[in-house]
Amino acid sequence: MNTSTIKRFLFVVFTAISVSLMVSESAEGGRLSPGLQRSAIDNPDECVTALVFFTPDIEEKVSLSASLKFISTFSDRYKKAHSKLMSASRKSFNAFFSELGEDGVGLQIKKKFWIANAVEITAKRADLARLAEFESVDLIVEDTVLELVEPVEVSDPSISLGSSGAEQNLVAINADKLWKQGLTGAGRLVMSFDTGVDGDHPGLADRWRGATSGNPSAAWFDVLGTDFPDDNVGHGTHVMGLMAGVFNGDTVGVAPDVEWGCAAVVDRGSGFSQTISDILSAFEWAADPDGNPETTDDLPDVICHSWGIPKGIFDPCDNTFWQAIDNLEQLGIVNIFACGNEGPDGGTIRNPADRASSPLNSFSVGAVNQNVLGYPVANFSSRGPANCDSTIIKPEIVAPGVLIKSLYPNASTKLMSGTSMAAPQVAGAVALLRQYNPNATVEQIKQALLLSATDIGEQGEDNASGFGLIDLEKALDYMPAPNRAVMEFSTFEITDDGNGVIEPDET
Repeated sequence: MNTSTIKRFLFVVFTAISVSLMVSESAEGGRLSPGLQRSAIDNPDECVTALVFFTPDIEEKVSLSASLKFISTFSDRYKKAHSKLMSASRKSFNAFFSELGEDGVGLQIKKKFWIANAVEITAKRADLARLAEFESVDLIVEDTVLELVEPVEVSDPSISLGSSGAEQNLVAINADKLWKQGLTGAGRLVMSFDTGVDGDHPGLADRWRGATSGNPSAAWFDVLGTDFPDDNVGHGTHVMGLMAGVFNGDTVGVAPDVEWGCAAVVDRGSGFSQTISDILSAFEWAADPDGNPETTDDLPDVICHSWGIPKGIFDPCDNTFWQAIDNLEQLGIVNIFACGNEGPDGGTIRNPADRASSPLNSFSVGAVNQNVLGYPVANFSSRGPANCDSTIIKPEIVAPGVLIKSLYPNASTKLMSGTSMAAPQVAGAVALLRQYNPNATVEQIKQALLLSATDIGEQGEDNASGFGLIDLEKALDYMPAPNRAVMEFSTFEITDDGNGVIEPDET
């Protein structure tokens, strides 16, 4: 078999086993995170904030996934999935509250979620241990702080491409070849869960969806309550630039005409750090940014994630975020994760990027050095296998991530190295593929990226580079053809008298 045939065979096999893995991943009864287990013994009467995740209905989940495959349009798939998820959430709450009434455990409910069947509560540690025994409960975790996948190097650019066009990292993945076909991200929307974005940066300002739509709250989510995009750290601006940035004639973003939004939910600077409940709130916001499930133009095509759970706090195969990720993707939103900068040792990929259910879950991205012949995997790039299954290869794919030029706050640019620089290039690629076929499913897009990747390093899929380096030009060959012509209006001109009015016999 040739390489393409082998890749297709592997993908079919992986997809076929994913349903059985989906069932097994939630097979355990309710449990406490390791930290809560210890503290329930040491400090039983201390009140803490925690998240209670309800046991998902696996049969209903599989049934919904199957039914969505027969719906041809993005909008119709979204509306059906949204309705089903809301219904499933109500059923989970009712089952939990029924048990709660019988047991009499004391707690204060702070927030209910539907993007994951969960509630944020305040309760005594000993009571949390009792809740973990409920049949309706799958997992209870402390509302802990999350970590940014920080770059391993930051420096100032020595030169600018100016009007010469695309950066070398974009040429390496053939982004420029899609631009020549008219695929620049126009009409699509990307988002990031990061430190924020400098909304005034001239390389991004005119394409913030909050300005173009007139609805800022549908394009900017900030637990601190601000109403305009900002970034006190700089990381999020750099990441967004790699998806969407064009500055001083220099294209640094994969999708230079795309619009963007952002959830500022990681390391806001000035001592503010976000927690699991903040991230879940962002997931729920991104699932319906304008608060109207009848509209779909507010939904992002893709979300880029550069965060993870610090090592040692939860079990290696902790499933805290799995429901939220899966449900967002049921709604049609692709999620891309930076795999981490803790390489070169194996088993160093962050949670939730290390999830091992199938090649399409927690789609993680490693980094290669685009400045070296052969594109070797960067030494810092985290490696697989997955922490919760030593046989599952991670990451899924790689992209350039060494000394990558992008935007930085205060109308400037920086060079950064890290998997957080690689992941947004893959996210930008998703926007281009969605422009080609707006009704393509999450699975079809991820499959196209995997099957078209250029194998590097060890022959075949491996725990350093996954399926290989993304190739946007080849990815189009694996995308389903759009069911309508893809056209973009640019300009018009009326000939003859030049009065701007079309009259008989004029062209």
